[in-house]
Amino acid sequence: MLDAILDLQGASGAFYRFRRRAEGAHHSAMAGCFAIVRRGERGLELICVGEKADLFGPHTEWPEWRAAQQGHGATDVYTRLNISEAVRREEVADIVERHAPPMNAG
Repeated sequence: MLDAILDLQGASGAFYRFRRRAEGAHHSAMAGCFAIVRRGERGLELICVGEKADLFGPHTEWPEWRAAQQGHGATDVYTRLNISEAVRREEVADIVERHAPPMNAG
């Protein structure tokens, strides 16, 4: 069974808690960060991390999800609600610095 919680540590040492988003689930209209992962033999592999001003709607319609699924075999999305755009961007940068997800390279 897949964990409902994903704790990602950033390069700063801070931990960020994400919750698994069920297929077809909707959030209320709220900003936050997302982590797209692939389930594998060695656990979850982080494919992409990012932020959105509005997480409402099914993640299957997100361009990031489609690219991660088609190009990297993504299986699941985790989200973290956070209203502050500046804080969201700092969190994403911290996670990217530590984990270097393939879709965040560049």
